[in-house]
Amino acid sequence: MELRNDKGQTVRLLKPLTRAGGEGQVFEIENTSVMVAKLYHQPAEAQKATKLRYQVQSAKAELQKVAAWPTEVLVEPGNPQVVRGIVMPRMAGKEIHKLYGPSDRAVEFPAVGWDFLIHVAMNCAVVFEILHANGVVMADVNEGNLLVKEGDGRVGLIDCDSYQIGNGNGLFLCDVGIPMWTPPELQGKNFRGLQRTQNHDRFGLAVIIFRLLFMGRHPFAGTPTGRDQFEIEESIKRCLFAFSQQCWSRGVRQPPNSLSLGAIPERLRQLFERAFLQGSIQSNARPTGGEWAQELKVLLAALKKGCIDPGHKYWNGLTACPWCEIANTGGPNFFISVSVHLGSANITADFSAFWAIIERVVQGALMREQVVVPAIGKAAPRPMPMAKPQAPNLSAPVIPAKPSPLPRPVLPSRQLPAMPVLRPPAALPKIPMGPNESMARICGLGAIFFGVFVVFCQTVQVTGAMYGAVWAFVACVVMCLFKWSRALQERERRREAERQARREERRRAEEDYARQLAEYEAEVEELTKQQAAAVARAESEHQREWVKQDQEYQKQYNAYLAAQRDYEAAQRKYVTDATLWNAECDARRLNEDQIRRVLNAAVTKLEDLLNSFQAQVRVQFPGLEAARQRFEKARTDELADMRMLHQRRQELQLRQFLANQLIQNADITGVGSGRKATLAAFGIGSALDIQWGIQVAGFGDVLLGNLLTWRRQCESRFRYNPNTPLPPAEVNAVKIKHAQTRQSALAELRGGAARLDSLESKTRSAASQARIEILNLARAHVQAIADLSA
Repeated sequence: MELRNDKGQTVRLLKPLTRAGGEGQVFEIENTSVMVAKLYHQPAEAQKATKLRYQVQSAKAELQKVAAWPTEVLVEPGNPQVVRGIVMPRMAGKEIHKLYGPSDRAVEFPAVGWDFLIHVAMNCAVVFEILHANGVVMADVNEGNLLVKEGDGRVGLIDCDSYQIGNGNGLFLCDVGIPMWTPPELQGKNFRGLQRTQNHDRFGLAVIIFRLLFMGRHPFAGTPTGRDQFEIEESIKRCLFAFSQQCWSRGVRQPPNSLSLGAIPERLRQLFERAFLQGSIQSNARPTGGEWAQELKVLLAALKKGCIDPGHKYWNGLTACPWCEIANTGGPNFFISVSVHLGSANITADFSAFWAIIERVVQGALMREQVVVPAIGKAAPRPMPMAKPQAPNLSAPVIPAKPSPLPRPVLPSRQLPAMPVLRPPAALPKIPMGPNESMARICGLGAIFFGVFVVFCQTVQVTGAMYGAVWAFVACVVMCLFKWSRALQERERRREAERQARREERRRAEEDYARQLAEYEAEVEELTKQQAAAVARAESEHQREWVKQDQEYQKQYNAYLAAQRDYEAAQRKYVTDATLWNAECDARRLNEDQIRRVLNAAVTKLEDLLNSFQAQVRVQFPGLEAARQRFEKARTDELADMRMLHQRRQELQLRQFLANQLIQNADITGVGSGRKATLAAFGIGSALDIQWGIQVAGFGDVLLGNLLTWRRQCESRFRYNPNTPLPPAEVNAVKIKHAQTRQSALAELRGGAARLDSLESKTRSAASQARIEILNLARAHVQAIADLSA
């Protein structure tokens, strides 16, 4: 089947991973092994679709690590508004009730002990804390929503699309719930439209933790002390926590063959009472996941193994194993599968191996060894590293005097010729007056005269003379202007001729100046070259003299440095050789004394080591011999009981067969999933647990008869096989019966063998090193004595 995600990408669904549920079914997805798809039987309603889209948008990495939180919405290829399913992380593991139910655990988790159950309970607390920290409420808490992974005990949450979440504008509620997991304040209420809180979730968390720690028992499945017998739902509503002493006076007690609250630390007991008693209905009264995780971690660190059954672990605050007490009073051995799993395949071989180790140590060579310093022959003395040094017969060299600097050379002077001068041309001459200019001047004077005369005649009013003077004035003016114009033209021609003459004269003067200047510059350049050559010759001669003088001084100074190095090297060599000579002499004297003292200390240390080893072995051996005798007797008694077990082979096969017929997997008339859960809460999980007269709330004669009928049907299907080995659980039960003597003796022999073997190994290793050390020290001492005579 092909669908599309909310990004428009095609998602191909493969084979189903689960059976079809009431809402949908889970499928594999092509090209991924870490993600799966949940396909709904019917398209999601509008509100459900809105919730799923919000879950995808609000998905966080920490949620996706512990929960199958929706990461994509699957829609119809042609209609993206129709939501058909979701994509979510794949959660591996088994449903948690297969771990806390003793019958299921013997099949599904046969090799885990109480420590693993505590570890899983702590993981449950952590994942609930993560949910609540992100504002999510599981609401419908039940054993089907939690998966446990084999091996590491990690817990994963599923069915996250039904959780209660808020988007800021409102809440998406969860409309379902199971009464057996519902807190007292919500018992009998309609879940549709009911808002749950984190305090309600914490009731379900406390029930899960209790059932993990108390072998699947429901905290409200107690034994009535009077005539009234309540259903579990009614007991929850009344807050009748059967395992608390505060409820024993109210007509209910903890059931027989069950672990008591006294088997766990006080702080953990207080958490259970906070979760289940009357005050728990107050807001935020129940313990948080963080509180549970902290106290469970303390309990896990405080476990010990101190009884005869290797599968039993319990709180170190107890003086006796509570699991052994339950088994010794007729109850089940809840961890017998662990005992079988951990039991020794050949305890006799272990005993023989332990005793062989003890005998080997007791009869070993170390018990008779005496310390003897090995004899070492004479040694050739090591020669001194050098002859005795003598002071050098050298005097310190004298540093040569540094030469005085040479005087600067006398350089020749340079005499330059006179530089040529450019002579300017003569000034223009004054041009003399021409005839036209003279005539113009005379006419001008005439015009002035006649003008004055006209003024005079007008003054004296002489009219006739005045008209003649006017015409004369006009004639003089016209003649003056005419002649003056001709005089100016003539003067300009003469002036231009003079200018041309002066320009020609200046050109000839400039050419002559340029020739003289070129000759001057050539002469200066030649003189400059001669001057530079003379200066270079003088400087070169001065530099040669200086280099010659400096080379002579450097030669003398280098000779001085070489002599100084030789002198200092000779002094250093003498000091070094003298220091080495004196140090070698002192070291040889000190070495002999130190080696002698270390050799004596090594001999004493080895003697003390051997004496201590021999004393410890002699002290421990009588007790180990007594343990060996106790083990032999216990082994004889066990063999007798094993012969009796073989005689009951058919009966034991039937019991094993009935123990493997799980009520959880059976189809019994009138006993659905709810009543099966009730039976599990009372510790009844297989056909072997069904007996006439059992008292379970809600089970009358009819239902009890149906259970007995189903057990008889199981018995009718049993076929005895004489070739089938004895049930491992029964064999282990016989071993455990005699284990108190045998295991204690074997443990004493194991510990004694380990102690003696370790003691012998450490002593042998230390003695071997000590012998090598003594041998080396003896050789070194002989050598040191010889070296002193060198």
